[in-house]
Amino acid sequence: MYQGVSCAQDIEALTLSIMKESTKLPSARVLGGPFHPGVEMGYDRFLNGNTNHQFLLSIKLGYYLHENIHQGITIKPALSYYYATNSNIYIGSEINIGYLHAFMDKSLFNRNSDGEYEEIINFGKPKFMPSLAFSSGYQLYSQERNYLNF
Repeated sequence: MYQGVSCAQDIEALTLSIMKESTKLPSARVLGGPFHPGVEMGYDRFLNGNTNHQFLLSIKLGYYLHENIHQGITIKPALSYYYATNSNIYIGSEINIGYLHAFMDKSLFNRNSDGEYEEIINFGKPKFMPSLAFSSGYQLYSQERNYLNF
């Protein structure tokens, strides 16, 4: 997933991420395997920061399709902190409390008391998705903050 945010102090930003959903362990072959598309839109607000310290409050809404398995809708509020040195090197961290609601692509059936199978309503499965991330990088321009996360 690629996400780009370009903003200065006390700025709000809208983000758009295009992603590939995957169910395998991380490896060097990030682009390999079948393509399961997704999109995520976000709203970011930089809070009371200065040249070196910056807090970022964000919320992201997303959707992905894992073909023939399920579809997912996500909501992810997050709080991030970035520290930039005078030599344009920065480090950052983010805490995220996410929620995923996944819907199966196939019909679901339940066996009734007569031993026959009946189709049931697919209300989906709720999932809690917390995360903690760390990042570092180099600022290309010292006048504005360009935090790029991959």
